[in-house]
Amino acid sequence: FNDTATTEIYTLSLHDALPIFVLRSHGTERRYFGHDSLSWNHSDSAILFSSQDPAWAFNRDVFRLAPDSLEVRQITNTGKDPKFFYDPSPSPNGTQIAVISASDVPPPKRRQVVLIDADGANLTSLTDAGGAVYATPAWFPSGDKLAYSAKPGAYRKIYAISVDGGKPIQ
Repeated sequence: FNDTATTEIYTLSLHDALPIFVLRSHGTERRYFGHDSLSWNHSDSAILFSSQDPAWAFNRDVFRLAPDSLEVRQITNTGKDPKFFYDPSPSPNGTQIAVISASDVPPPKRRQVVLIDADGANLTSLTDAGGAVYATPAWFPSGDKLAYSAKPGAYRKIYAISVDGGKPIQ
């Protein structure tokens, strides 16, 4: 949805995938975009999502969908690298995106919480790329910290970390 109620955005759960559809309120236009990790950017009403390029089976990038124009802009670009960016979470002021970065090279998957500018520049790692499985970053309303889940062993735990870096706290 958006503030002017001209566009409706919805997802359908189909076999562990979340396809994103956009429907104009007058019913004349319906389009499909991506299939994963949907979040709403409150600062400009854009939708952030991650999607896999069908040409390359081993990557996933973050995209920005403008609801009014239906313009899609790619934020990250993994190219042919076996790398993933998923679970995008825009900062409260919209200038940065927290995202999970994962790489299959070298095995096992190396995941971490990273920050990127809204245009995809300036990638900064906030966590180490150890063996933990990181997911679902979420900003504190103040914009100075992130919460995220991590599974460093058998159980998933919730952590917080300053966006300026430092040691995460459980």
